[in-house]
Amino acid sequence: MNANSWANKHTPDKSAIGPVPSLNRSIFGGTLGGPVIHDRLFFFVDYQGQRFDHPASSNFINVFTNAERGGDFSYLLHPVPPNTPTQLVDPVTKVPFPNNQIPLSKLNVVAKNLFASKFYPTPINNQTTNNAINTLTQAFNADQGDVKVDYTITQNDRFEGRYSQGNQNDPSSNSQLILGNTFAVAPTHNVVGTWTHTFSPSILNEARLGTSWITISTGTSFDPTIGNLGTELGIANTNGSGPGLLLLGFGGGLAPSPGTGTTLTNVGSQVVNQNFADTVIQFDDGVTITHGKHVFKTGFQMWRYRINTGYTGNTGEYGDILFGGGSNGGGFSGDPGADFFLGNPEARGIGVSTSFVWHQMSWVFAGYGQDDWHITPDLTLNLGLRYEAHTPWVELNNRQSNLDLTTGALELAGVNGNSRALYNSVYGLPAIQPRIGFAYSPAAMHGKTVVRGAYTISSYLEGTGTNLRLARNPPFTPPEVGAQYAGPTVQTQAGPGGAAPGDPFAGAIMFVWDKTVQPALDQQWNLTMQQEVASNTTFQLGYVAQKADHLMVPMPYLQKQLINGVATTPFYFNNNPALIDVLSNVSGTASVGYMNYNSLQAVLQQRIAHGLAGQVAYTWSHCFTNNSGYYGIGNGQATSASPYYQNLYNPAGDYASCYYNSNNIISAYATYDLPVGRGKQFGANLNPVVNQVVGGWQASTNVSTHTGFPLAIGDNDGDATGTGGRGARPDCGVQQVFKRSTPAADFGGFQWMSPSGFSQPAPGHFGNCPAQGPINGPGYFDADIGLMKNFHFTEATYVQFRTDFLNAFNNVNLYHPNNGWSASPGTFGQIKTSEPARNIQFALKLYF
Repeated sequence: MNANSWANKHTPDKSAIGPVPSLNRSIFGGTLGGPVIHDRLFFFVDYQGQRFDHPASSNFINVFTNAERGGDFSYLLHPVPPNTPTQLVDPVTKVPFPNNQIPLSKLNVVAKNLFASKFYPTPINNQTTNNAINTLTQAFNADQGDVKVDYTITQNDRFEGRYSQGNQNDPSSNSQLILGNTFAVAPTHNVVGTWTHTFSPSILNEARLGTSWITISTGTSFDPTIGNLGTELGIANTNGSGPGLLLLGFGGGLAPSPGTGTTLTNVGSQVVNQNFADTVIQFDDGVTITHGKHVFKTGFQMWRYRINTGYTGNTGEYGDILFGGGSNGGGFSGDPGADFFLGNPEARGIGVSTSFVWHQMSWVFAGYGQDDWHITPDLTLNLGLRYEAHTPWVELNNRQSNLDLTTGALELAGVNGNSRALYNSVYGLPAIQPRIGFAYSPAAMHGKTVVRGAYTISSYLEGTGTNLRLARNPPFTPPEVGAQYAGPTVQTQAGPGGAAPGDPFAGAIMFVWDKTVQPALDQQWNLTMQQEVASNTTFQLGYVAQKADHLMVPMPYLQKQLINGVATTPFYFNNNPALIDVLSNVSGTASVGYMNYNSLQAVLQQRIAHGLAGQVAYTWSHCFTNNSGYYGIGNGQATSASPYYQNLYNPAGDYASCYYNSNNIISAYATYDLPVGRGKQFGANLNPVVNQVVGGWQASTNVSTHTGFPLAIGDNDGDATGTGGRGARPDCGVQQVFKRSTPAADFGGFQWMSPSGFSQPAPGHFGNCPAQGPINGPGYFDADIGLMKNFHFTEATYVQFRTDFLNAFNNVNLYHPNNGWSASPGTFGQIKTSEPARNIQFALKLYF
């Protein structure tokens, strides 16, 4: 009864519909607990294992056609609408190639060797897209266990201790070896001890000490049988650390952020590997005092963070060579594939080995006090105050550097009066966080109405991205290097580049932090009213809002200023041109982002009555922000804009809907004890054997639906201003949104929107499309249904059986469309994938 995936059923060749993807999900485990010393010492242990194996699932990829391998790109002159014809030109002479036929004498050696390699897929049809197949196999395996003890030492003292250990192992493999395989292994450990001491019936103290240490290793590897493919293709400075192939990208972009390509599928891999060994030590002590109408709570908290990181950088240990991009997305010749045929990359770069490990440390200190004051039986007031301070990140051996934003001077940690962190945090008034709340139930409403409200300020220091940490900078860590070219000056066989001998800064990407980087300051407030509308039913209506400032933002500090349509010098680093001129780029970190959220929320809740319980909730909301943040997403239904501002000098220009904004959200759940079986409305006197089969069943359902997320439309043709921006967007015109009404060309999916609603900005102008939301993506609807029954052997011993129908009605929830616009749009606006189809799962659990 599992359903086939939407993508499998929507292929150009209806006779080639793939089979229902097999899926094996196994969860198993057990718990055990009991006394060691009667009424004083107890133990509890548990284990759970998970084996989620996703057997082979096939997907189309796009490879060079046989014609293209022979230099025939004539199909670009006769595209499928709405694409426009593309005339290829010689990148050096700018002379057009007649009928887009490139002479074989101009075939680059790397392209020639790739086309001849047994590892590069041969086309299975004559199409320019969906002309090869890759089969992906995935597994998500986990093991987790806990040991817990509870010990009553004396009448006034109690100790609880827990140790937890887990391991996550998520490998995946591709049938096309040239794409590489991924791995993700994450062992975790956690231990905590809690001592509770009762001083008197009104004073209680709880102290806790704990630590967590996590080791994470993720990245890409190649099957050894592929050999040193990069070297065999004729590419220099590759395969120095293993077999396989560096990334050959056909969507332009920068070395740390290659495009995905509008037609051809990227091959090889940057091999972005990361090894984390992180530890958090926490101590807190809190006192609770009850006095009259007051409950006072006060305490102290402390965290020690230690991170040990080996990271290749976003460009990866193997690096990349990128084709395409530029003013029309077609690179130097007019088409990324033609650029590769000719051997003219637009960008290239390479990261570092994970053997270079750095160690950063930080503290968080906090103190708090709160009074829950029951002023009257009808009114409770909550008053609190918290102080939380975050110390800056320092490197264990002072192996980190920074640049002064004004002068461009190189700053080394702990040298010439510099602090160890090379930036400042905030203390004092900005670290004070008030909290206030109330609950009021008017006596005149006889306890059937409650009004609640609250206002709080809290802070949180975001992760800021491993890639942009100061410890990654030269001269201590070998540099991540990159280059971008304005003309065909480098050939593919030159490889991904590398650091210049004797100069650790030449070609390097430098990471710079603002002089003051502070935690995000988050204000939240709400006002709700809950009314009992029946003996078991309540209705709640509320206003909920949030405003956050000082959100972390990556900054393109080398972007030039645009004055009267002309790109001029950058505002930053003007006094050190000797250093700035040799760098390939600067990526900064500053706490200058902001967001706000406002919503109306309604909840109708039914407490259990006649075997039925449930809830329906509706939210109308809107969220705005001026940045998508470090961890925006680009898969599933949502797409986030570039985390880099389109115009560094106008952050407000990126103020738009949040990428996860959904204006209308409905969620509902219900459980129903079926009125059949012994003691029920029907079959009250059933035979015990029959009752075991038909009686005592419980049905449940979960339903969720929301409107579509605002799409981020990126400009794959690059920056039209000449400022070197890293978040380019096109101009927005009159939009044509087809949704599910128009099939996509060469594919049985959908053309969600037309590329004709967008255009390349005029030279010297930024794109006027909002960062998010000229068009919304597909909405979402899901209904899950479950059945559950307990089969009793004795009162305390029974087996619980459960089955769940996930996406029970097999609704097709489409993923977001291709959102990378180009003057040669290719697959822009097309949707080819969706959320999983209906899946049925079964579970058995033994209680004893």
